[in-house]
Amino acid sequence: MGQVDDSGRGRHAESPAPPPPDAPGPRLNVAPVAGPPGPNAAAHAGAASTAVPGRHRAHGSLGLARGFVRRPAARLALAAVVLSAVVLAVVVAVTRSSPDDDGGTSPGTTSGRDLTSWASAQLPVGATLAADPALAAALEQSGMGSGMLGTASSTSSGTDGPALRVVQGGDPAGGTVVARFADGDGGEFTVVDPAAVPPDAAALEQRRSLGAAVLANPATMAPAPAAQLLRDGDVDPRLLTLLAGLAARFQVQLADLSVVPGEEGLTPVRSAVLAAAGGRPLTEGTEPLSEVQTWLSAQRGPYAPDDVRLVDGGLTVGFRYVTDPDGAVTRAGG
Repeated sequence: MGQVDDSGRGRHAESPAPPPPDAPGPRLNVAPVAGPPGPNAAAHAGAASTAVPGRHRAHGSLGLARGFVRRPAARLALAAVVLSAVVLAVVVAVTRSSPDDDGGTSPGTTSGRDLTSWASAQLPVGATLAADPALAAALEQSGMGSGMLGTASSTSSGTDGPALRVVQGGDPAGGTVVARFADGDGGEFTVVDPAAVPPDAAALEQRRSLGAAVLANPATMAPAPAAQLLRDGDVDPRLLTLLAGLAARFQVQLADLSVVPGEEGLTPVRSAVLAAAGGRPLTEGTEPLSEVQTWLSAQRGPYAPDDVRLVDGGLTVGFRYVTDPDGAVTRAGG
């Protein structure tokens, strides 16, 4: 039997030689969990061994986000999300600032609340307002009574009160403009009286003469704006006649002549505020107030005021709109 060569077995059995004293110790190279194996595995492992705990997570998330944004589809999706958020914010802002929340109107809608308030407070019983069907429906939604509203064909001059027309816009055809109010679209409502009778020269002179007589009473003490209206003949002759009687009987002091909102410069002033009578204030519970109220309640015909009430500063007396106030006084013998 030949001798078996045992040199290989002997080499495997030998212990490895100890490293020299100055040789570095053994190093364990571990690839990062999320990193692919390959030639750079040792470099990844070195970076991981020196990272601050927790920082590698943030760095990884940022890298993921950057990679997400670099993809075209991801950029489109992100833009859609941002745009949706902006649109939602604008809608919320517009909704919160919409004038509908505080009783106003949005663009494209009709607001007749000021006109409705004016009609209910300033027009006498029996007065009518003619409008086209769509506008009449919008005004009715604003609170105007359907008994006052009508169309041009249904409203005639045979009514018991003024027969007026209301249109949207500032340039109506025909008739005398008696009031204007803003609508909900940046325009205006225009109220027209086709039968209005402006004062002629004689009627205007009579107004001015009566106004001068009221001012001639030293007790009147009218403020400058009210005195100018009296001099110019811009006061309703029914109110002028009533003021002349109050000045002669009670020595009333005139606090103001009140212009109706919407009628500025269009109609004669129909309302006054009386501050005192005989030098004593017209306030609640006083004898002068009781005497003046009793006298006012006894008036008849065109001189009986439609509005008598206490306000800050005195007693208000006022009249509602009529088509021909000068003619009303003349027919009554004034």
